[in-house]
Amino acid sequence: METLGKHFGSLTKAAFERFGFAQGDLLSNWAVIAGNLTAEICRPEKLKWQRGSEGSARGATLVVKAAPGRALEVQYQTPQIIERVNQFFGYAAVGAVKVLQGTGALYPPKRERKAVQPDDQTLALVASVEDPQLQAALAILGTNIRQNGKPAGRSPQVK
Repeated sequence: METLGKHFGSLTKAAFERFGFAQGDLLSNWAVIAGNLTAEICRPEKLKWQRGSEGSARGATLVVKAAPGRALEVQYQTPQIIERVNQFFGYAAVGAVKVLQGTGALYPPKRERKAVQPDDQTLALVASVEDPQLQAALAILGTNIRQNGKPAGRSPQVK
């Protein structure tokens, strides 16, 4: 059995190249490269290479998107960002950083799932199950199936 990680580079190469990333390492390791605090307030958008300068000593311009109100803070950190990105790649890949102010949440918040309350008919069906956690999980599953005609992904944690 093969893992997806083995084929990740070849599968995503076209998408990353469209934004100037020769490989997805910068995106997938951004928290390690930039540091956790910096990674929380900004993320790389694209690498802009000047024509004929790919691999030259001048380097590319890294465009990062900053969380609302944090662009100035990221701007002050650009020397450290350049140094850490170049350290990660092992050569002067980035010569400058352009900071864009984000307009919304940098990372969209996860949607909260509403708690499912099992109906009486479903509770009666699972009443014979002895394990209370299994009984609660089956009741939620049964209610989701009755309401939607299919199970609804992950159910809330049953206690």
